[in-house]
This record gives sequence, C-alpha cells and structure tokens, in this order.
Amino acid sequence: MIELTKSSAARMDCLSSIIHLRRKNILNIENYLKQHGENLSPERVVQIEKDLADMRLGLHNMETDYRSIAGAPYTDKRNS
Repeated sequence: MIELTKSSAARMDCLSSIIHLRRKNILNIENYLKQHGENLSPERVVQIEKDLADMRLGLHNMETDYRSIAGAPYTDKRNS
C-alpha cells in the first residue's frame, strides 16, 4: 500500500512538472509570436498558431488527467 502511494505521488509530481513546462512553453511561444509575428511568413504564423492550439489541447488533457487522479483541480504548487 505504501509503495502504491509513493508511486502515485511520483506520478503526480511528474504530471505537475509536465503541466508547468507546457504552460511555460505556451507562454514563450505566444510571446515569440507577438514579438516576431510580423517578420514571419503567413504560412509560418498559421503553423505556429496550429501548434499552439494543439499544445493547449494537450495541456487541457493533462490537467483533466491530473484532476481525475487527484480528485481536485490542478494548482501549480511551485508558485506557492
């Protein structure tokens, strides 16, 4: 029973880290697009926006997984 709890806690920590990194990457890409979007080809902007949409969907799915495992909304404990 203890090993299962340790394993679950490790999975939650890992998922939390991935969620944190995904949020950070999305923010970085959004900022890049704001700063450099006018210098990119329209096709490249469309591709970046599509990639961002895919990343947001992945983030949503990870947060949903976190909630289903933890039974509570995801909160980033690193900022506390």
